[in-house]
Amino acid sequence: GVNSVASALGDLVVHDFADDHFDRLRAEVLEVSKDELDASAKTRLRPESLVTVVVGAADGFAGELEQLGLGPVTVVPDDL
Repeated sequence: GVNSVASALGDLVVHDFADDHFDRLRAEVLEVSKDELDASAKTRLRPESLVTVVVGAADGFAGELEQLGLGPVTVVPDDL
């Protein structure tokens, strides 16, 4: 949308990127192979440290999340 275009243009100016920065970045990302991605993930991601954030009415899904057994479920009230 308009906001994302404005944000991208702002990034070009603030970070002094070349006008074709996002086109080149997209091309570079598309060139990454699955094997390269897998190798990078194995060295950089630590699954035991990952956190998932779910936003919404906790009484509608907290029980189901707990049943998945992925780890503790902490409900943070929205009145903070």
